[in-house]
Amino acid sequence: MSKIIQFVSDFEDFSTENGFQWEFRCDRCGKGFRTEFDRFDTGDMTSATGALDAIPVIDEHIAESEWEKEHEKAYERAVKSVRKNFMQCPECQSWVCKSTCWDDNLVVCAKCGSIAGVVRRESGKGGKATGGAQAACPACGEPVDPDDKYCAECGAQLGARRFCPNCGEQLRPLDKFCPECGDKIR
Repeated sequence: MSKIIQFVSDFEDFSTENGFQWEFRCDRCGKGFRTEFDRFDTGDMTSATGALDAIPVIDEHIAESEWEKEHEKAYERAVKSVRKNFMQCPECQSWVCKSTCWDDNLVVCAKCGSIAGVVRRESGKGGKATGGAQAACPACGEPVDPDDKYCAECGAQLGARRFCPNCGEQLRPLDKFCPECGDKIR
């Protein structure tokens, strides 16, 4: 069974019986990043099938099954190889290309304008945070927990947490005023 891979929704599979290749496109501008061709070596199928060589239909099914297994593994490798070219916006969840649609200097998604690493707050009872969009690592785009100090995927430091000096509420990276008590952050 294949594992779930969260990535761009727009991609094309150029795989053939000789190997595997994909092109992944930015959710905003459509810019594509094509993987290198990953050859599929069937090897010596006669040694794998033994006496069944006389039955071509069974050989074909064995070869197809092996190709499907390798196709799935190759897809995972392909995503991993091009993921460095994309960032996932924590607000709109789009996978956008770093080269055109992501501003690394401001750490902003050009599609929705949200700032990476900022978790949207929704007020519940007592004004405490109750949920919101998931934060993303500013280095590799992998989803991260707001309490993480380092990214589990690439090891990048996720930034120091800040707290309101008046009430102790945890602050978001660009807060100028405390969302809990309204005190100005110096």
